[in-house]
Amino acid sequence: MPKSFGAHWSLVTAIISIPGTFLLSNDAFYFGVLPVLAETGVAYGFTPLQIGIASTMGQAFHLLSPLVAFIYLLLQLTEVDMGEWQKHSAIWSIGTFIIFVLAAAITGAMPL
Repeated sequence: MPKSFGAHWSLVTAIISIPGTFLLSNDAFYFGVLPVLAETGVAYGFTPLQIGIASTMGQAFHLLSPLVAFIYLLLQLTEVDMGEWQKHSAIWSIGTFIIFVLAAAITGAMPL
């Protein structure tokens, strides 16, 4: 990892959590990937809590994942195509992610 990323590791973790929580189950990401991210963050002066908070920012995208079972029921009942639904919802998820990151930065929960 480039040393220049070290000072912004919480933001890097938040960005990694987008595909991490989309492509993996929550258990796989939080029990498998997050400990490695937290140890890396500790090496750069972050607390495990700060990295844990940063990793929750990707939850804005988790419900778009095909790994979430209720999505199939929702799409069947509304007769909406999953790809179209994901394209439309991703725009809202980007906005939600930005709001999450800004709120965490303003409150000091996630240093940028």
